[in-house]
Amino acid sequence: MIIVLAGHSGVGKTTLLNRFLTEHQGWYYPRSVTTRLKRGDSNDSEYTYVTVETFKEWMGADRFFEHTEYNGNFYGTLKSDLDHERVMIIADIYGALELKKAGAATIFITTDNYEVLRERMEKRGDSLEAIEKRMDRIQKDKKFIPQFDYLLMNRVHDFSETYKRLLAIIIAEGCRV
Repeated sequence: MIIVLAGHSGVGKTTLLNRFLTEHQGWYYPRSVTTRLKRGDSNDSEYTYVTVETFKEWMGADRFFEHTEYNGNFYGTLKSDLDHERVMIIADIYGALELKKAGAATIFITTDNYEVLRERMEKRGDSLEAIEKRMDRIQKDKKFIPQFDYLLMNRVHDFSETYKRLLAIIIAEGCRV
């Protein structure tokens, strides 16, 4: 089973993933490969950082299941990372839709308060330019929601309910025939 979390920047994908992985053993979380620079608050758990040259070399060697360019940086999921019984991954919208073609369950996570997203991006040290690009992208991203299997609303003051709904989706996917 592959579960893919996608959605706006700062919406809580990593927070949901980390809580789930802490409470549920036996799930594999592949780190996305990227050429972007580490953020100031990065603890190195979410990404494998490589040079552009290395990324392109791996593309040429067909090591990626999916890859994309976003804000001038490359991101990708290695094929070898999907060879596990239970995988939960964070991907961008295009990567999520590619993974869906391979049978993954896709969850689009959004919020009821977009100003909170801006504040979260500021807190984690994103540049003003990057924040503006991401805020502009939110409107473009919304048009892809109908292509996802599930929509999960992460309400600002109700994370525990959001988490319960994520668990319900995963349980439902485990019962799929």
